[in-house]
Amino acid sequence: MSVQQMVAWFNLSIAILSAAAYLLLWALIGPWRAMGAFGLLGFTGLSVFFYRKSKVAGRVAADERDALINIRAFAAAKSVVWVTLIAAYIIALQVFGEHGAVPMRLMGLVIWFLFCAFLTVHSIATLILYARQ
Repeated sequence: MSVQQMVAWFNLSIAILSAAAYLLLWALIGPWRAMGAFGLLGFTGLSVFFYRKSKVAGRVAADERDALINIRAFAAAKSVVWVTLIAAYIIALQVFGEHGAVPMRLMGLVIWFLFCAFLTVHSIATLILYARQ
C-alpha cells in the first residue's frame, strides 16, 4: 500500500468519524452546538507522519503516477464541492427568499460540510484511482 493510499484511508476515516460525531451530537445538543464535532477534522493534519515514516524508511514518497492520481482526485473533489456549494446557495435562496437573511451559523455549517465532503470525495477518488492501476 502506497503512502497516498494510507493517507486517503486515514482522511476518509477522520471525515466519516467527524460526520458521525456531528449527527450524534445533533440529537443530543442541537445543530449549532454540535458543529464542534467538526474539530475532529483537524486530525487530518497528522497524515503528514505517513510521509515522514516512508522517508525514514528510505522509500520514495511519490512519483509521477502518484502526482497524476492526486491531481485527478483533487479535480473530482473540487467539482463536487462547487456543485454542492452552488446547490446550497440556490436552496438558501429558495428557503429564505430574495430579501431574507441567511443565518451565519448556517453558512458555517455549510462550510464544515463542504470541507468534510471534500476530504471524503478526495479520499475515495484516490482509492478508486489506485485500485484501477
